[in-house]
Amino acid sequence: MDEVKKSHNIVGFIGGTPCSVFSEAGKNRGQSGENGKLSGTYIELICRNKPDFFLFENVKGLYRTTKHREFFEGMKLKLINSGYYLTEKLINAIEFGGPQDRDKIVLIGFQRSVLDDLGFEINGSPMIKNFNWEKKTLFRSPTVFRLDWPTQEKFEENSKKQVPLNIPAELTVEHWFNKNNVENHPNATHYFTPRAGLAKFEVIEEGDQLKKS
Repeated sequence: MDEVKKSHNIVGFIGGTPCSVFSEAGKNRGQSGENGKLSGTYIELICRNKPDFFLFENVKGLYRTTKHREFFEGMKLKLINSGYYLTEKLINAIEFGGPQDRDKIVLIGFQRSVLDDLGFEINGSPMIKNFNWEKKTLFRSPTVFRLDWPTQEKFEENSKKQVPLNIPAELTVEHWFNKNNVENHPNATHYFTPRAGLAKFEVIEEGDQLKKS
């Protein structure tokens, strides 16, 4: 870590650990589940290596569910004790241009020296009060959700559909598949075929958001 810091102006950890144990639709095992333990390990690595900044993201269940919130607050306390100043926000991916309606809790932390260089004022609190979350917001979720989105319809393999009228093209998965040339990625042909649940998947209509993924 010290060698990396010598060759770069600023070093950060960016990650999101598996979220099913905190998900409101998952098994809800929390910090005691195997994937839940990884969240604690990620925070421990940050505290041990002390990067200049970090980003941690997870599902809203970690933020809103009472038993998981205690774990979340405990992780924040460890980070504060390691010299980090924090800012957090529950955001929806669609507000930042992600083509999905998905709430996530994002926690960001900076070492004091980085905040000083960026011109942030620290007023004795470990929580950053004037962090501008709105600066990179591309859409307002209430406005987007009022648009005339397509409803459920029968899934047809290899079908072709036009971009729905009055829907921003960049909020469709197709836009990002084309932009990132996904079909020509080196691993484009590497995917798994579900077996046990295949019959069920084949009868779920396109656009059905009422059940687990």
